[in-house]
Amino acid sequence: MRSATAIFQFIIFLSIFLISYATLHFYFYVKCVKTLRFFEIHRLGFIIVLAFLLFSPVFLNIIHNYRTGFWGYSFSYFGYLWMAFVFLFFSIHISIDFLTRLVAFLNTRIPLSISSISWFAGRQPVFFSSLFLVLTILVYGHFEVRNIRIERISLVTVLMPPELDKFRIVQISDLHFSIINKKELAEKIARQINQLEPDLVVCTGDIIDRGLQDEAAVIARLNTIKAPYGKYAVTGNHEFYTGIAKATAFITQAGFKMIRNQAYPIADWIHLAGVDDPAGRNFQSASNPQEAEILKNIPSGKMIILLKHQPMVNAGSRDLFFLQLSGHIHKGQIFPFSLITALLYRYHSGYFELSSKTYLYVSRGTGSWGRPIRFLSPPEITVIDIINKQP
Repeated sequence: MRSATAIFQFIIFLSIFLISYATLHFYFYVKCVKTLRFFEIHRLGFIIVLAFLLFSPVFLNIIHNYRTGFWGYSFSYFGYLWMAFVFLFFSIHISIDFLTRLVAFLNTRIPLSISSISWFAGRQPVFFSSLFLVLTILVYGHFEVRNIRIERISLVTVLMPPELDKFRIVQISDLHFSIINKKELAEKIARQINQLEPDLVVCTGDIIDRGLQDEAAVIARLNTIKAPYGKYAVTGNHEFYTGIAKATAFITQAGFKMIRNQAYPIADWIHLAGVDDPAGRNFQSASNPQEAEILKNIPSGKMIILLKHQPMVNAGSRDLFFLQLSGHIHKGQIFPFSLITALLYRYHSGYFELSSKTYLYVSRGTGSWGRPIRFLSPPEITVIDIINKQP
């Protein structure tokens, strides 16, 4: 059950989201009306349609509680796609409008020999140029989200036993199996992972989302992933949004062992430590052990891999692990939203050397949240090869 604090925080979040989302819709409405010169009767219908689209996230939240089949999938798909459309239109139109007006202004002060710039700065050229770019990005993003890249890093250590030359970890993250991401994604991921021949597979959270309707098929395909040292997962925020009991059952049935605020030895020389996402504090009253406390209880001399959904590095545990694997951010998923997430997170995407013996890798995510597109943030499966270096 959610606490009163969690409910209050959700209301605040929903209010901020709807106000921001309404601003994007109002901007789109104004530009459409001024450019296309709607008659009054058309404006009313347009307002009704935009109001419906504005509250579509609320309707989607309701739909995800029911098995709605094709129509639920279709509404979800286009509802999420519209979110991407209106965000991109705002970002692109306001940028083009500003740049063309700036150049047109400079052209009146400095001879730039650009005779057509004043025409291009008009409403219709800017509007239709923006619309064309948005549609182009959406089409491109439709293919980018399906193009899962293999990212590779190698780390050298003396913590491995002499009989091992290399140990391969494959990381997946933020799959968001839902009404949008289903068995096709699971099958593709399983096939690619098995081709990589991992020793260990880890998922750093958000493996499931609300609305998944073909659980059995997804579970069956995830169970085909093979790794001699096993498959492990930690919670992301969406595990708690989905319902932690349901998420845990799904992940366990898919062949992953959940690691929740504990350390787990997968061999004598290597331990996994996993911590719950902070979102869990709003959904349960029990206190959890501190991250540093979990890591300090692991015997010294062991290689410690810390699985943590959000790429936050705690000062008290920075030197207590070998490698932290995280996700959560999706690298913004759609540019230019990635510019905002880069400001919010110090460790935004990719590989970071925290010290000479401590490392961090932040995945862009293997699936996608909501909007079934990505732009300049392709999904990834990460291969971490740990190379043995004997003293």
